[in-house]
Amino acid sequence: MSETKFSIKRSLVWIFISIFIFSGIPSGLYFGYLFYKEIKQNDRKLNIIGIYQTGSRKNALPSQYLAELLDLSKDKKTSYLAFDEKKAEEKLLRSPFISYANIKKIRPNAVYVDYEVRVPFARLSDYENIAIDENGYIFPYHPIFSETPLPEIKLGLPRFLEGEDEQKREGGDFKKPITCEHYFLAHEVYKLFQEKQFLNHFKVKKIDVSNAFAPSFGRREIIVEIEERLDISQNGINTSYIFPKFLRLNEKEYAKQLSNFLSLSQKMRNDYRRQIRLTKSSPKVVRCKAKLLDFRIPQIAFIKEDE
Repeated sequence: MSETKFSIKRSLVWIFISIFIFSGIPSGLYFGYLFYKEIKQNDRKLNIIGIYQTGSRKNALPSQYLAELLDLSKDKKTSYLAFDEKKAEEKLLRSPFISYANIKKIRPNAVYVDYEVRVPFARLSDYENIAIDENGYIFPYHPIFSETPLPEIKLGLPRFLEGEDEQKREGGDFKKPITCEHYFLAHEVYKLFQEKQFLNHFKVKKIDVSNAFAPSFGRREIIVEIEERLDISQNGINTSYIFPKFLRLNEKEYAKQLSNFLSLSQKMRNDYRRQIRLTKSSPKVVRCKAKLLDFRIPQIAFIKEDE
């Protein structure tokens, strides 16, 4: 077998040729891909021009609002190829309204957004224009939910974003839920009024637990503002009587005290039905004076009528 011998100069030439072949081609392909991607990203036909939204609540948020959250606008074009789905989901979840988001790109130039908005059960009267959901998260009430009538709750919170007070209440923050015992107490009272025996006759206007855990036991109270409705029909004449009431309860026995109020209220409604006599001149709606009912003292219900 014969041996082929190469000079040092010839060997170096072959080495450089090999390097070019095995490294130049991949590099060329890589830079070619980047060049192709750049062309595609600048292709107007691939700019995102549409948002399709779904969720349990139809069109819960305006598409324009979603577009602003996603940095999509007519003035600021975004390429389909450059759009990052995960980063887009993170942007949506920064909104105080949104609790869940899933985003998918739809070829050639649209985005599919599946999301869930928080559902308010009350307005938080500690702050202006703030609603709260049953998990304690807060978010603006107007304009998204302003057509939904909601009761108010008052917790006695510090100013927005302030630290804990002496009763371990933190100031409101869009980024985290309210978890103080005042909130859980207000929510429990609210749930009691959602039971059938209360829903049939009462409308909750406000639940104030700001002093429920006051350092002074004499100041501790829950104040529930409600409206009781009594519909009376006599000889084809119908009148609705509205009885505003303020209930004063304590933080430990409120469930029992509300049960006592329910019994008392039933007796009062029966008395009204026996006493009221409608005439042709009777108005359709009669709004009565507000009453304060204090149930904090065991076995006693103190009743006071507004002057």
